[in-house]
Amino acid sequence: MAYTTRDQWHEHYAEGGGWRPVRPEELDPLAARLGPGAGRRLLDVGCGDGGYAASLAGLGFTVLGVDYAASAIEAARARPSAGVELGFQVFDIEQDDPATLPDDTFDVITVRLVLAFLDQPRFLGTARRLLAPTGQLVVTTPLAERLPAERQDIGLTADDLAVLQTGWSRVETYDVDTLRVITLSDTPTDQRTVSDLSGKLIAMPAPNTSPGPAMDELDSARAEHHGRPEPLLTFPEGDDPDGPDLPDVEEPEEV
Repeated sequence: MAYTTRDQWHEHYAEGGGWRPVRPEELDPLAARLGPGAGRRLLDVGCGDGGYAASLAGLGFTVLGVDYAASAIEAARARPSAGVELGFQVFDIEQDDPATLPDDTFDVITVRLVLAFLDQPRFLGTARRLLAPTGQLVVTTPLAERLPAERQDIGLTADDLAVLQTGWSRVETYDVDTLRVITLSDTPTDQRTVSDLSGKLIAMPAPNTSPGPAMDELDSARAEHHGRPEPLLTFPEGDDPDGPDLPDVEEPEEV
């Protein structure tokens, strides 16, 4: 049976209990999905003894780890943190006022091995309020179907996953043993993304089929993307759209 109260978790960490360590096969694919950490703020919810938060800070993020168990935060603060931007705070994501956090928006929010213990709709509402418009929510969770019957309460079911993934414009997943790592994000409604051959994401204007300035802007964007300063051929208003009129050419006399 999993712990369900603050006192149980406090006792767990006070007695030196730890948390599942993060391994390269879990962290490396996540680092590739998140991109460079420098200059970006990350909130790690349910940070426990701080091991995962420290790994994320090692990727360059400015990390704040929060947990509602005071003994967990004490253990986390005892970790060496030289050379990284890493802090910890006692905070209950379900009950406490987010205004008490040092930042009101984060580029990334992570919740690792914790979501099964939370009120999922309440947590997701808070996470969306704290995420920057193009921010990413990363959920790492055991899958209930891959666990022994007596431990399935620490994992998410197929129904839980469906609720979690609803309403996001982009969902990416990968598995590590019994764990699933899910990255959720929203793309602004006025942008779409396409990939060039190098895999770099390029922001493109949203499609617009109406005539007028919006189409002119789209033509300019396309021309710039292909290295052309302007369209190759333009037609004055009123000209035949099938092509410009060409002068008659006399056939050469036969010799």
